[in-house]
Amino acid sequence: MANGLEARASVRWFYPAMGILIALTVYAGFAPTFFARPAAIGPLSPLLFVHGIVFSLWVLLFIAQTSLMASGRARMHFALGAAGAALAAVVTILGLIVSIDALRRGAAPIPGAPAHVFFSVPLFDTLLFAGFVTLGLLNRRRPEVHKRFMYLSAIAMTPPAFGRLILLWDSQALFAFMPHTIWGLSLLFVLAGAAFDLATRRAVHPVYLWGGLAIALSSPLRFMIASTALWADATAQLAG
Repeated sequence: MANGLEARASVRWFYPAMGILIALTVYAGFAPTFFARPAAIGPLSPLLFVHGIVFSLWVLLFIAQTSLMASGRARMHFALGAAGAALAAVVTILGLIVSIDALRRGAAPIPGAPAHVFFSVPLFDTLLFAGFVTLGLLNRRRPEVHKRFMYLSAIAMTPPAFGRLILLWDSQALFAFMPHTIWGLSLLFVLAGAAFDLATRRAVHPVYLWGGLAIALSSPLRFMIASTALWADATAQLAG
């Protein structure tokens, strides 16, 4: 009996635990430039500051929502749902605005990547986030599907953090050798969910299979699209 209760508790608390790991990843990646930004490098622009706050709120909301369900407070979870949908919309809009702002400023943190090519990185990440959230909300009456899509939306927050961690480690060689490392690292969170499914359900839920495939394919696809003349022309017009 005790073992059964422990097993059910592990199922309930898996998503809050993964949310905390995602939050730690985000904090580690953005600590040097946001959370623990030294005064010597100057303040962030208001746009980037607001983006960072809203970005962080989504990760914290994921932890809060999964914790509410794990502790049996479903009514409060549902009550926060509308606020979560609104916050997701703000995250998406700000993600697009910040991406366009970086393009217009010529920002390209990836070594050797022109600004119009780098623009595909935050743009695709934002679209992935929006897609996962939308599918999660459309399936809110199907808890097993809903929670996995919302988990994927939190995972979609991790590539920028992993990218910054890699840049801190090696700003040249690692990107030259493994340009898709940041999405591969993000897939570790998907693999954790799939492994947990195998351990508790004896089968991997299709959401992880299709969601993981979307993340994996988005890595080469974005750079293939960004290398075309059509993309260069379109981003040149967008940049003004």
